[in-house]
Amino acid sequence: MELGALMELWEKRLEALRLQLVEGAKKVANTRCLSKAYQREMDRAVGGTPAPARASCLGTVQQRDTPKYTGSVKPEDWLINYSTAVSIANGNKRVAVKYVPLMLQGTARTWLNSLRPRNINSWVDFTDAFVGNFTSTYKRPRKPRQLSLCVQGPSESTRDYLTRWAELRNSCGGMHEVQAIEYFTAGCREGTLLKHRLLGDEPETLDELLIIADKYATADSSMKMEIQVVDLESPYHALLGRPALAKFMAVPHYAHLKMKMPSSKGILTITGDYKRSSACASESSRLAESLVIAAEKRLLDRVVAMASKQPEMSPDPKESEAEGSFKPAKETKKIPLDPEHPERYGKTWKAKGQRSGRLPPSQRVSWRRSSGLSDGSSAKASNSGPSCCISPALRFVQWLTCCWDVLSQVDLTGGYYDAGDNVKFGFPLAFSSTMLAWSVLEFGGMMKGELQHARDAVRWGADYLLKATAHPDTVYVQVGDAGKDHACWERPEDMDTPRTVYKVDPSTPGSDVAAETAAALAAASLVFRKSDPAYSSRLVARAKRVFEFADKHRGVYSAKLSSYVCPYYCSYSGYQDELLWGAAWLHRATKSPVYLSYIKVNGQLLGADEQDNTFGWDNKHAGARILLSKSFLVQKLGALQEYKAHADSFICSMVPGTPTDQTTYTRGGLLFKLSDSNMQYVTSSSFLLLTYAKYLVSAKKTVSCGGVAVTPQRLRAIARRQVDYLLGSNPMGMSYMVGYGAKYPKKLHHRASSLPSVAAHPGKIGCSQGFTGLYSAAANPNVHVGAVVGGPRAARRGPRLPRPLLRPALA
Repeated sequence: MELGALMELWEKRLEALRLQLVEGAKKVANTRCLSKAYQREMDRAVGGTPAPARASCLGTVQQRDTPKYTGSVKPEDWLINYSTAVSIANGNKRVAVKYVPLMLQGTARTWLNSLRPRNINSWVDFTDAFVGNFTSTYKRPRKPRQLSLCVQGPSESTRDYLTRWAELRNSCGGMHEVQAIEYFTAGCREGTLLKHRLLGDEPETLDELLIIADKYATADSSMKMEIQVVDLESPYHALLGRPALAKFMAVPHYAHLKMKMPSSKGILTITGDYKRSSACASESSRLAESLVIAAEKRLLDRVVAMASKQPEMSPDPKESEAEGSFKPAKETKKIPLDPEHPERYGKTWKAKGQRSGRLPPSQRVSWRRSSGLSDGSSAKASNSGPSCCISPALRFVQWLTCCWDVLSQVDLTGGYYDAGDNVKFGFPLAFSSTMLAWSVLEFGGMMKGELQHARDAVRWGADYLLKATAHPDTVYVQVGDAGKDHACWERPEDMDTPRTVYKVDPSTPGSDVAAETAAALAAASLVFRKSDPAYSSRLVARAKRVFEFADKHRGVYSAKLSSYVCPYYCSYSGYQDELLWGAAWLHRATKSPVYLSYIKVNGQLLGADEQDNTFGWDNKHAGARILLSKSFLVQKLGALQEYKAHADSFICSMVPGTPTDQTTYTRGGLLFKLSDSNMQYVTSSSFLLLTYAKYLVSAKKTVSCGGVAVTPQRLRAIARRQVDYLLGSNPMGMSYMVGYGAKYPKKLHHRASSLPSVAAHPGKIGCSQGFTGLYSAAANPNVHVGAVVGGPRAARRGPRLPRPLLRPALA
């Protein structure tokens, strides 16, 4: 056959195959209600394009590997999947545009049918029209904050909640692992073991969270038990066997009639009573014997009917046994967990007696009322303000938004009064807020019912510090004239002394008080990171801004404010310790490499290796070392390894009997730092000992003090001895915490406590009139429960009562 004839035959076959493919597509299109207009356009557009060699596989690939488009997913993603499927079948873009009608349905098919003729001539035309139409209609990924609304229902199982949360998490775009972990923990139902576990030890990654949640979900499902109900009189409500005890992870002790089991608030102890147990046992024995006697009687009745003679029954030995059933040999007594201090865990430190501002309905200290409601009104923000306030280029609305805080009145209501005065000193107030937040972070799981009250106290202080730092490059550090306040003895509700406001700014630097304020805000942000993420973010953002101001404008605040803050709260140790302390808290709150680099570069210049072992409102070096050591011990951050050695140095100076001991103890065993208000150093040092012991246990480490190994248990013992002394195990036999134990200080140097409350005495008590209450020999009419007094005098013979020291106490 000639070459020309072969070519002609080949062209005819190709044309027949093309027509066959076109007709097949048209039939499918007609069957599925495809637009004939679109088919004509596709026939015209692809023209004489031959079908691919594997065209018969194209429909299979499209139908099986690429779902049909309905308009519910992102159009670009679907086009990529469809193009890939066509490429796998050896198709090209022309084939893709020809066969795309087969892959559309629903609203997408309706859109295709509505296209005008000659609107699509190529694959590019189709993709442009396709994306342009469906970009605004497809279902978007959920926003991360929607995950915060996913909470476990009252009767929802852990497994159902985990499944629902995971599905929602997978549909959220741009979700960070840390944020997801916080939302899951916050959504867990209160009181569940899973939430207690997550709050006590936060998982580092999402995978770790899911593994933990899956274990608890499996445990929850295994807690289901089959209860058999028996129609039988019994002195017991239920009988639990060993499998039930295993499910509840309960450990019974029959000799002591106690059972311990884990709960959402820690270890739950169920205590029995010997008398009631004996009564139940006797009653159970009688019931059992009555059943036996009834059965024997029925048997005897049958015997009598058969023999017409009732045999003589001998006394049943069980009867006498029931009469002489078990009874305790001695009077029962309650055995407390701490025999030396059975009531120890019944008291807690309360800051609510020190509150200033408008008190909420939840205020538990009933003898206090709202006060200091005009604090801040005597001050105005800086007249210069930000540069935007003097910019002529801004419109009025922009100018007003930028300058509102500058033009508005300063609001300094709230916060805490210092000691027994009516002055708010910002330096010790911020330190107390930092320490209270730290105690919640480290030991919140042990506070049980007081945890929420502790959080409320942290928030009350943090709210005030937010007000005190509301204006850029300014920190309001004191409200009230200390000299004039001390000249009067008034209730906070009656005070009429000047509420003068003092501040630090670029012209009056105060790196010490500003950095301490930043530390308090950063520490508080960690307390609320899970329960209130928005509030936590606000706190940490403000902490960053305040720390930047403290570092940029360096100086001691008492240098220019000495006549107002001294001798009460002068900054004797300088500002370097507060800068290191503030950077340490911001590093813990943000995990930002910026603050890690700041600590590494400036640590030595800021006194990280200084040999000072006094920790309090003025000197924070020891606290910063302990805080930073956690990053190495617990979080394995090698860059801060040196702070383990710095922390060890401080700890060794506190351990008696070691070659490095630098601490003085009284004859009664009390840690002695300063003769004035010594108890503040006792409580703060004991806190550091306990906290460092916790870090050492987590890292499985000890401390070497001049060749002597000091264990975490020994550190706890030292701290416990100080707490015991404070709570009454001392030569005076008196607790230094008001309201704790049978003997405690009744006469405090405290204005509100020493004068009748507003409810008892509605009339105003004037400036000089109140001194009658101060010098009265009678006990204060209001018991300030939880207040820790200054401690023994220098002679160490009796309590020093003139000024109560309200710092976070380890009670």
